[in-house]
Amino acid sequence: MFERSAAVNVKNFKLVQLNNLPSNNSNPVKSAIIFTILGFMGPALSFFLLPIYLKYLTPEDYGILSLMMILGTFINILASLQLGAAFRTYYFDYNDDPPLLKKYLQNIYSATLLLSIGFMIFFVLIGPSFFSFIFKDERITFFPFGFLTVANTILSLTTSIYLVFLKNGIRLKDFARYSIASLILTVSFQYYFIVIKQLGAVGSLLGSCISSFIIFSVVFISNFDLVRFHFDKKMIRNSLSYGLPVIPFLILNWFTIRGDRFFIEQFLSLETVGQYALLITIIGLLPLVMGAIENSIRPFLFEAFKQKDEKFREINNYILFYIVVCLLASSGIVLIGNNLRFITSNPNYLYVIPYFTLAAFTVFLRAYIRLFNEQLSFVKRSKDVTYLSIISFVILIVAYLKLVPAWEIWGALSAILIANLLSAFIFHYQAQKRFNLKHSYKNLVFIPFLIFASIVGVQILCKNLNLSDMVFGLLQFTVVVVLLYALTFKQLKKLSIRKK
Repeated sequence: MFERSAAVNVKNFKLVQLNNLPSNNSNPVKSAIIFTILGFMGPALSFFLLPIYLKYLTPEDYGILSLMMILGTFINILASLQLGAAFRTYYFDYNDDPPLLKKYLQNIYSATLLLSIGFMIFFVLIGPSFFSFIFKDERITFFPFGFLTVANTILSLTTSIYLVFLKNGIRLKDFARYSIASLILTVSFQYYFIVIKQLGAVGSLLGSCISSFIIFSVVFISNFDLVRFHFDKKMIRNSLSYGLPVIPFLILNWFTIRGDRFFIEQFLSLETVGQYALLITIIGLLPLVMGAIENSIRPFLFEAFKQKDEKFREINNYILFYIVVCLLASSGIVLIGNNLRFITSNPNYLYVIPYFTLAAFTVFLRAYIRLFNEQLSFVKRSKDVTYLSIISFVILIVAYLKLVPAWEIWGALSAILIANLLSAFIFHYQAQKRFNLKHSYKNLVFIPFLIFASIVGVQILCKNLNLSDMVFGLLQFTVVVVLLYALTFKQLKKLSIRKK
């Protein structure tokens, strides 16, 4: 099915593109929700597999797996020189000319493929020495952990270029086929290698790698005419001029979100890394929701940005949709975290329950940074993002060094909180300076403040009444849903009809 569908898509590229561009009669909220669900499934896989992980992996094994996952995201930043990020943005410069868009897709896909192969060879050569340098625990070795991580990352990276093309073209059916197939294959292989073969962390990495190889092969073979090594220098140069300045920011962003586990591994124990990894895996659903929502509304938001003064209400409605979903996800994560006993009875993992409220608020602040980054991306000010992130990065490093050894997990969360607050203010200032929008600060500030104040209030009440964690989780989620419905339903309803 994949082979036939993908081949027809490329052969009739122009016709498919024209038939799948967003129309005036389309429902942007419906499309955004569908893409959100599809985009959320793959990255959220580590959460869906938690019952298996917590039953068959020790905290030490789970800590190794977590470190490999975040190493994979770091490799993802470097391996393609961010040509994929450029493709997401420059796609809209070419989408009115299907033949030119196909040429651009060929250039980016082929360049990413070459870079990925080169990066794989390079990392195989330096991997063992690199692992010995960055990890304190001798159990964390390049072979097999690092090798499987690198292989899985570069296979997924090349495939992602084609998936961005499907997503930006609002081609739901094709995108859904690949997303669902990847999910089924990954779950099946991981279950086989972890549960049946009892391979632990290696089994998880091996299952993901095999799944990525199958999806990569289907896309590569079915769309082989996308592989062209006669590059358009202007297209590549423009894409690199956008992508390369983004890399330092993404590294800083990566360190802000994921670098905590490296400090814990250095200062504390591998068991603590595993415990903290469980907390971050569940809390990590929130950045996944942010990314899925962001990617889903970007085509509609960027179209509205072109007429920002006339469509400022529409822009604020999209932003409110983004904020509301992130708030619901934050409350949902607090609910899940306080009902962790339904997932595992291991006291080594239940240790992290008290951290969920602070962790949810800390990570929610990233929603602002990502939102204001979209403003800068639209006007192609990628260099600004890097410059402004350096200050918060330095503060985060200092905070980690001071707080993690003394306060352990509380210290890691406090360090991230300080850095995220600072970054939110910096990004807002620069985004408004470069591309001024008429933001509704009721949506941006007041509603999130009210929601988190309500969560804390419910937690204090439950504690004073000696109610269980499970009751607190359910009660705070109910309060959040009611408040958001009362405060935002009428405004969000306006997005259900797209004006001509």
